[in-house]
Amino acid sequence: MDIQKYFRFLEGEYLVIQSYPANIDLNIIGCYKNYYDAITKRELENQSNDYSNFIVVIFHEGKFWNVNQGLPERACEIQPWQIADNLTGFYEGDDGDLKYCKCSYPYLLCDYDIITCLKDDKGRSINNECPNCGREIFCD
Repeated sequence: MDIQKYFRFLEGEYLVIQSYPANIDLNIIGCYKNYYDAITKRELENQSNDYSNFIVVIFHEGKFWNVNQGLPERACEIQPWQIADNLTGFYEGDDGDLKYCKCSYPYLLCDYDIITCLKDDKGRSINNECPNCGREIFCD
């Protein structure tokens, strides 16, 4: 999977993204080559939005990373997830309902099982725990 080609992010590019409230869709406010430009944009967005929060991440090795003084520190919970094109036929029983964890990780709720639905990881049971953030996921 070539995330850079699909999303057109460049290695080392800083992005200002909305982190709260959590959205199903990734809300990117801006892309910057300069860390300090991204910090300035984040501060402006946080000051002008009472009920939202924005963070700066860096696109590094195909993922979003939290930033510490302009350098990648650890993988961010918010990622540009790519859901598989065809979600039918890889699970026995009903086709399932597409759900999202609080961290934005997508999964399928099928009968009494919770399974992955990403392009590069489809159909694996995840045993009530989000593989991205570790939060408990319940079958409704």
